[in-house]
Amino acid sequence: MKNKIINAYIYSYASLLVIIASYKIIALLLHKNYMDAFADLFINYQGGFIRRGLIGSLLLSIYQISGISPIALAIVLSIAAYSFIFLYCLSKLKPYNYGFAFLTPCYLLGGIGIYGLGYMRRDYIILSAFLLITFLWKRLSARLWLYISLFICIITILCYEPFLFVCLPYFAILNQLKCQKVRTTIIVLFILLLTFTICCLYPGTPIAKKQIWESTRSFLPQIGTIEFIGRNSMEVMKFHFYNNFIRIEHNVPCLAISLVSVIGMTYYLTNGLYVFNKDKFQVNDRKGIMFYLCLSYIFQIPMFICLSTDYSRICTYSAFTTIIMFTTIKYDTLVRYIPNKIDKKLNSIIEFTDIVFKPTKFKIFSIMLIIGIAEWTGGGIGQFIYSSELGTIIKCIKTIMNFHL
Repeated sequence: MKNKIINAYIYSYASLLVIIASYKIIALLLHKNYMDAFADLFINYQGGFIRRGLIGSLLLSIYQISGISPIALAIVLSIAAYSFIFLYCLSKLKPYNYGFAFLTPCYLLGGIGIYGLGYMRRDYIILSAFLLITFLWKRLSARLWLYISLFICIITILCYEPFLFVCLPYFAILNQLKCQKVRTTIIVLFILLLTFTICCLYPGTPIAKKQIWESTRSFLPQIGTIEFIGRNSMEVMKFHFYNNFIRIEHNVPCLAISLVSVIGMTYYLTNGLYVFNKDKFQVNDRKGIMFYLCLSYIFQIPMFICLSTDYSRICTYSAFTTIIMFTTIKYDTLVRYIPNKIDKKLNSIIEFTDIVFKPTKFKIFSIMLIIGIAEWTGGGIGQFIYSSELGTIIKCIKTIMNFHL
């Protein structure tokens, strides 16, 4: 009976999101009310080489050749990437009897629920690139996979340089397991770091910003995040560091709530599959998810400190890369490469959690429903609740009540 009620809610919620997303896409196309960050996709090389300029250059080139609107291309690309990730997770987690909408808590799939069309940035595009790398890992020879995956990583870093911190630890694991050569892994990681460094050395200039805006203003109604072009990398890092740690009225509520969000997400992902199918999901599987999550958190520390103020995106990266890696390489395969102390620590954390806060379907469902996230603007408790799945339902109801095109 309990599962029937949960499933009824799951499909109702998922259907509601699809309806709201469709409405917002139509409204966006009719009114051209694009989100400020959407302009990020159209940074290009019109003013010379610049970090994050590859996607915009490709969209602009297709526009010049075919006449197809770059806005339409960007929307299609964003939705395709979002759908690619969603369908992959759905197909891989289905054997665990994991409910449909349990893939859509705010910090997991995000986007439609919290930010309207917030997924129309680079996030799901770079995650799709990472997914493609792991997909090819099982299907190509070691040498061919190395060349193709390295090329994909370089291209993706040119599109969005923080991708380095998203893929670095996992790429090292995949490459080592595939090629079995430490020297090759070190060389590949050096190439990726070099690509990242080159991107950081070319943040753009005021002249480049003007040329980029001139190339996009015919179809882009506002400059949005293109405005940040021309600031050097150190200035950008100082901006992020200031808003993360110095601006007390913003960072204190944000950091406190983000800590709750991260703990909630870790508990949710580590135990969610387990409570819905204990026969298929063993202790080592829980350790595997916790290991991948912790690895992601550690390597995203540079983003957390001085490369980003958007913790919701960091949570999204960690959640998705963990699911992708978990469904690609089981912990049983990794355990022989992991120090025994780490394995024991993971085991003790899980045992402690089972005693203090034993996972149940009700707790997992409650976390999904009420745990949200806080943006760097310091939204506090209100934003924490409003960005949860419960808050998303309220926003969906308001959207329906105020429906107009």
